[in-house]
Amino acid sequence: MELREDQKPRKREAPAAVSASPLASGPFHLHPRQWAGGALLETKTGRNSRRGQVLLYLVGALGVLGLTALWLLDSNTAIVSRIRAQNGADAAALAAAQWQARSLNALGEINLVKAIATLLTDVPPGQGLQNRLATASDDQAFATIQQALTELQAEIRFMGPILAMIAAQQGAKNNAVPVNEGYTRAVAQHADLVESTYGGAFSGGEWTRPDWNQAYAAMLRHVADGGVAAAADNAMFYGSRLSAGALAARYLLDRAFYYAIAGRSWCYLRDLLLGGYQDYTIWGPISNLPQDVYGSEYFNLGVLLQPLAAETAAAQSSSLQTYFRTELAHRGLALDPTNFPAGFTNLTWAVYSSSSWGPWDKAATYREALLADPRPQYNYSGCDAVTAVSIPNVVSLALTNRGAGWTQWIVGTGGQAATARGVTRLEALNTSDAFGVRALAAAKPFGAPAGASDPAYRLGIVLPVYSEVRLIPIALASAYGNSDPEWLIHRVEHLPSYTQRGLAGLDDHCFYCAQLRMLEDAAFRQEGISWLTAVDPNTGAQLHPCIQRGGPGPGTGGVPYAH
Repeated sequence: MELREDQKPRKREAPAAVSASPLASGPFHLHPRQWAGGALLETKTGRNSRRGQVLLYLVGALGVLGLTALWLLDSNTAIVSRIRAQNGADAAALAAAQWQARSLNALGEINLVKAIATLLTDVPPGQGLQNRLATASDDQAFATIQQALTELQAEIRFMGPILAMIAAQQGAKNNAVPVNEGYTRAVAQHADLVESTYGGAFSGGEWTRPDWNQAYAAMLRHVADGGVAAAADNAMFYGSRLSAGALAARYLLDRAFYYAIAGRSWCYLRDLLLGGYQDYTIWGPISNLPQDVYGSEYFNLGVLLQPLAAETAAAQSSSLQTYFRTELAHRGLALDPTNFPAGFTNLTWAVYSSSSWGPWDKAATYREALLADPRPQYNYSGCDAVTAVSIPNVVSLALTNRGAGWTQWIVGTGGQAATARGVTRLEALNTSDAFGVRALAAAKPFGAPAGASDPAYRLGIVLPVYSEVRLIPIALASAYGNSDPEWLIHRVEHLPSYTQRGLAGLDDHCFYCAQLRMLEDAAFRQEGISWLTAVDPNTGAQLHPCIQRGGPGPGTGGVPYAH
């Protein structure tokens, strides 16, 4: 079939400006394949120029998908690590509190043994000790037995909490919490401090071993050798008692003071700088006071070894008599009511320390944390276990290499960076702990004599009544955030030397010492003074006013730490 003229394909005529030759010059430079018999053929040059653009979009999309996958992975890892850390802290606190309960019960059982001498009228058949034990309170053999029992109680006050520390590590590790190098190093350093410093001005109390500090240091090294995964965050260090003037107590004994120097928090330093600070002589002397050593600094039981006060024995005679009658009856022994409380006030007992045991004031302050008021017999403060667990490097999609400004913001600038051990640790924070997780937990032993409506501590004497342990909110615990032996060393060793010798008395490898060196720098102080006194040249208004807080302030505003 013949096509009509309008159906035939048409050839585009070559532009007049284009030569018939494929090598023609001008605005078009055509490849020979694009020229056919003087006709200009259609080309795919425009489509070819767009080839590869889709690949760019694909690469971008894959990048976004990769980042999303990493974000999801990090989110999952962070959540799992947070749960793992909290479970580890909970298990550590419960394990430690369990050993606190066992230790208190052991001290109470020994108190029962001591009581047998003065309370029994009928001993088991065949013992033949009735008359001797009932009447020979001044007998040498009796005194020797009593002393041996007291020394055993003194050692339990150290060994029980150390066993609690070991059990806490196992509880954390069983929950896949890794050993923390910082926690381990802290315990090892504290062991060195105990061995080298404690003793002399420190009293071994009722533990009559002359090398008590070496024995205690050996216990701490045993804990450190096993690796510390959970820190005792409510440690009660012996070196906390210092003699210092009001100004030194306000600044030198407050860790916030050192971090204010490191972070150039001029408002915190305002009174000091504008008051004309010149050098260390303004502080006055700081010295260590004799320490009262009564058990381990980690998971302390809050128990003293001393005679029971006569007024306490008299006030609680009825309750104590009821308790001893019941307990000794369970052992097949009888109590002579006429011989009570005779002898109680001239024997050494394991008694509750009034500085640790008492009304649970925090439970009333943060009632919402308990959901309900505790029963009266359990409404007391006393020994508890607060643990801290830290798992570093839980995320990968993060800026793990922070700039120098981050470290300088925390620790300040200047020559201190080369020497301060604390700076090195804070620099390490930028690449490790900055993206880790940290969890706290607290637990305490509970118990009361059967049928009692008052807490056991009111009886004065420690009794074996602690039957369970429970987790409690952190806000209701005795304390937290005290596991910093470097701060203790600074207080005990560096500050007394600094207030006597100035900069020569400071340590070159101490973060806190580095801040005192910075304060002694006149240029540093002038920088703060200039900032504090700067005014607007137009209005004369102060550019950097500091808020002066006064009065009791607002209420609690909720629970600061619930778990």
